[in-house]
Amino acid sequence: MNKIKSINVIGRRWTDNYGSTYCTHKTYIDGKLAVKSDDFEYGYGDQFLHYAHRDLIKNNLIKGLDPKGLLTLAARKLGINVTYEAIDGPKKDLLK
Repeated sequence: MNKIKSINVIGRRWTDNYGSTYCTHKTYIDGKLAVKSDDFEYGYGDQFLHYAHRDLIKNNLIKGLDPKGLLTLAARKLGINVTYEAIDGPKKDLLK
């Protein structure tokens, strides 16, 4: 197995009429889609990063990834670069 070099997380966020924010994520390992949200979940700011971390652990995609703390720090300990971005938009775009 080749050493993983990068993780890129693309989060999508939507805020409803009551001010509650929901998010989804698509997570890529070395440019290939590794895991994505099945449905949107409550979360604002960079909460999608926490969901991506959880899903990477749940699917056992990165050996040795610490389940505690932040994805960015856990990956850095393994020498993996993490980038991420958030896209705000309408609800219909959350699962694109």
